[in-house]
Amino acid sequence: MELNPVLGPGDCPQSGLWYVISSMGLYPSVRVGHTCSYLPGKTAADKGRLVVIGGADPSGAYAETYLLDLDSYQWTTPDYSGLRPRYEHAVFQPVSQPNKIFVFGGADQGRNMNDLQVLDVDAGKWNTVTVTGTPPSPRTCRNCASLGDKLYVFGGGHQGAEPVSDRQLYVFDAESVTWTCPEVKGKKPSCRHGHVMVAVGTKIYLHGGMAREIFLNDLHEFDTKTLTWKQVRCKGDIPVGCTAHGAVAVGDKMFIFGGMTPNGALDTTYVFNTSNLRWQRVKIDGAPPACRLDFAVCSARLYYDVVDRDDTSSASLEAAQKLATVLGGDLKCGMEDNDRLKSETGDGVVPESSKSLEGAVTQPLGASGDTDNPEGECELDRVSPAEGACGSTAGGEVGTASPDEGAVAVASPSGNSQGNCVVCVVHGGMDTEGLIFDDCLVLRLDNL
Repeated sequence: MELNPVLGPGDCPQSGLWYVISSMGLYPSVRVGHTCSYLPGKTAADKGRLVVIGGADPSGAYAETYLLDLDSYQWTTPDYSGLRPRYEHAVFQPVSQPNKIFVFGGADQGRNMNDLQVLDVDAGKWNTVTVTGTPPSPRTCRNCASLGDKLYVFGGGHQGAEPVSDRQLYVFDAESVTWTCPEVKGKKPSCRHGHVMVAVGTKIYLHGGMAREIFLNDLHEFDTKTLTWKQVRCKGDIPVGCTAHGAVAVGDKMFIFGGMTPNGALDTTYVFNTSNLRWQRVKIDGAPPACRLDFAVCSARLYYDVVDRDDTSSASLEAAQKLATVLGGDLKCGMEDNDRLKSETGDGVVPESSKSLEGAVTQPLGASGDTDNPEGECELDRVSPAEGACGSTAGGEVGTASPDEGAVAVASPSGNSQGNCVVCVVHGGMDTEGLIFDDCLVLRLDNL
């Protein structure tokens, strides 16, 4: 089995490679249905943090919050009390309140939810939000889109493979703490859950999902200025119908990864260019992550050390040695994580790196080559074999502080030159054979 290269603090990720983060501390245990958000740093010395919230495994839902420091790659578990156990929820960060993370909906083992809670990172506590207006009905809704101070919610899960029957678009305004249901124009997307939604400019893009046994691969656009829906006539390497995948937006592009099809889980990455309405499969030079669905995903900015030209030989040797170590089996993170490291450093209880969901239905969890499409638009995909699928049929939204495109060299507090880049972060999830993951992986996006 080919392994992913390890990315440590200060390392520069290369294009076309999925890296596994070499982290320390007590990391999140195996789980699905959780979320991951990026909090940019406030100073030059602060490289920002990832915030992992909630999720579930076969034993139940979690009320946990984990932080990953992007300077040291150290996990911590602050005592942020007040979060209700939940998974398959939506998160967003209002532009006017960058250090607050709002959580909407989701489910625990007994019921769906439609409440709103907010984490004040500076104060270190969760609070339940009292809202006005009519909120969406209780539902799972792991991928919603946010723009400015507003969260956009469409569709979601009712029970099992059944979506909610509501095709209304709901908008939550964090400034006024109000839900509204705008009068929209155009053809609305069909009922679905497990779809992804991202914001690009002033438009919302919605892709895929499922309804009962039907897997969808259609793409819809919602213009937040004209309040108009339309189905996009896309071309190129159109992805197969899938659900429970992940999506992030960078510049004018939407990236999707993973998900579930009728033939199993995916390990493929696609990019959709909103300027020319073309899909393209991203070429991965090394090993992709394990096929998976229902994982946490977000975009983030990573900082790395810029190596002087005179030091490139030693830097290349160091990188080769690190990769050789990984291929030799001394991988301390990912699916077979660092049990030995934790036992030596006394970082607490070490979770299992994977668990088998014996007897579980491997579908999204809910409560109790460049060829133009001859039809010119995305079609529903019910039973087509999934390219890159793994397993059998038996079984970010990005934070609103989404990084801008490009990499810029800056001076670090120590005086060393540093660069930065935008990456897609994937954490956890599961395959269709019942294996749940606790690895954390990144793919560089700003130069694709």
